[in-house]
Amino acid sequence: MAAHLKKSVWFIPNIPSSTTASDVLRAFHQVSETGWDIDVSVRPYRKRAGSANDTLNRFFARVKFKCPGAVLTEKALVTMHQQISIPGSDTLVAFSVNPESAPFPSQGGIPRLVKGLPQGYTAGQLYDLLRPKTSVASIRIHVDFTSVWFHKEEDIVESVPLENGGKLMFQAYDPLVLFCGGLAHGTDETMLRNALIDCEGIKDISLRRKKGRGLPFAFVSFETADQAFIAKKKLHGTTVNSKKISVQYSNKEYKEVPVKEQKRTDGGKEAELPPSPEVPIANVQQTPTTPDAGACTKHIVIDGKVSDQWVEIWKNEADTSKAQLVEARRRAVAVEEQLQLLKAEKDQKLAEIQHLKEQNLKLKEVQEDNAKLQVEINDLKRRLELSESRKKILEMQADAPMWQEAKKKREAAEKKAEAERKRKAELEESKRKVREIQEAEARRKKAEEAAKKKEQERKEREQREEQKRKKEAEARRKQEEEAAKKREQERKEREEREEQERKQEKARREQAWQEATIKERARLKRRAHSLWGLRQWSNTRALERVQILMDEFEKTKFSESQPATFEIIPWPVLTDPLLLKVEHIDWAGVEEFFAMARAELTVAEYKKTVEKLHKMFHPDRWRARAILKTVFDEDLSHTLEEAGNTVSQAMTPLWRASKAL
Repeated sequence: MAAHLKKSVWFIPNIPSSTTASDVLRAFHQVSETGWDIDVSVRPYRKRAGSANDTLNRFFARVKFKCPGAVLTEKALVTMHQQISIPGSDTLVAFSVNPESAPFPSQGGIPRLVKGLPQGYTAGQLYDLLRPKTSVASIRIHVDFTSVWFHKEEDIVESVPLENGGKLMFQAYDPLVLFCGGLAHGTDETMLRNALIDCEGIKDISLRRKKGRGLPFAFVSFETADQAFIAKKKLHGTTVNSKKISVQYSNKEYKEVPVKEQKRTDGGKEAELPPSPEVPIANVQQTPTTPDAGACTKHIVIDGKVSDQWVEIWKNEADTSKAQLVEARRRAVAVEEQLQLLKAEKDQKLAEIQHLKEQNLKLKEVQEDNAKLQVEINDLKRRLELSESRKKILEMQADAPMWQEAKKKREAAEKKAEAERKRKAELEESKRKVREIQEAEARRKKAEEAAKKKEQERKEREQREEQKRKKEAEARRKQEEEAAKKREQERKEREEREEQERKQEKARREQAWQEATIKERARLKRRAHSLWGLRQWSNTRALERVQILMDEFEKTKFSESQPATFEIIPWPVLTDPLLLKVEHIDWAGVEEFFAMARAELTVAEYKKTVEKLHKMFHPDRWRARAILKTVFDEDLSHTLEEAGNTVSQAMTPLWRASKAL
């Protein structure tokens, strides 16, 4: 990779056809808004012979770093390579040294989480901050976290100060293992697997509980870092077993192997250590210490001899047990202090709870008094409403005879008025119906008369229009026939004149071309005889002939008066020009000529000759100079084109090979 960093031109292969140079520049500015002294261009892949048509739809970006050295190239590799997308597409920025070659491999290393990164800090700013202090392999800024990958252990830094007085901290983590916290009681491995059903690459799920609290948590390991990153985005903040969980990276060292806790199967007692295979198995015997006391002392006897090796092992075990006892006592004191603090906190909480209970009792008493007052108010309102109702009833009973009499008079007057209204309405309705019938009859008769008149006028008008149309159509038909006959006659006469003129012009041009071709071929044969026909033909003279004809062929402007001939073309073959024919121009003959030229010329002269002949015989060059258009003989033109293509195809690998010289 160090050699690649020193190159000033990189490529981004296989980008969408809609991507522009501005899009690629925006990708660089996402990493760092300033400091990129580069030129960017987007180009299509060049179509090769025999390749598919869709080659034209493939594009690549060319990035030229103007700053010398590896300053910008290293920054681009660390902050952008296979990490960010080109704006407007899903294509990742992947650098390579050639449009056709594979991209650089991804940067590996030792990962660290970045803590305390200011909001809006870009990968380019973080690189500029770290590069003077250490070597960085990759910087990856995600939505919810940022990671830095160092090349080696020696490159890792614990913290870096910021310009605003803050400090960046670098925390170890395992990119392949996720820590799932906040799990609900009763959560099991099946529930976690169901939550991770859309995630790939799961290697192991380890469900555990914290001592003393019984809260479950889990470690989930994956095959690749990308799979773990995708699972973190999907699972963080989701609900598992009716509770939202938190998913973060495990803060263990990368590639650390967790040691599982061994279960006790002996009821809480210390398990007996198995005998070491390096220590011989010993038998315990009792030997009297004094002849008269009868007391016995236990010794370790191996093959009839007392051994102190087991005594030393037991001493070491005793020292270890003593140290563990001291540590256990220290922990007990710490736990006791913690219990005292918890007890004081508990007493304080109980006092607060008691105070709240007293306030609650007072509140309940106030609420009961308010309820009693509300009941009394509602009772008084109900009594007042009853009094008002009784008053209204008494008033209505007193006025009953008067309003009953008034009601009878009003009903009688209303009945009389209603009968009069109905009689008048019936009379008006009768008159209206009679008028409508009379008006309808008059309208019908008038409409029938108008319809008859319109129908008569329509028929007369249609007859007149039909007669007029027939006369006009007949006149137009006769005029069109006469005009068509006249146009056809004029067209035939014009085509005959044009055809005659074309034939005359073609005959004249062919005659002029034949005369010019005969004259040019005679000139070239005379010159070939004078230059190369007097002495014996050799490879050196063949090379000399090609060099002379190259300059003349390149300077000649071919036209109808100066047509291209077989003799004027500098065919790169070793055959005598006086005996040279089209059949002698083949792939093997071209390779034989250049093998001779490689031996006769210097490297610079050989490369210059190959470069010049490669351009001279390129089909696009011949088309641009319209060489074959000056040859009127189609068979000769086709023969020259095939021979030129043969030389061009044979020279392409020779030209590429000359680039490496």
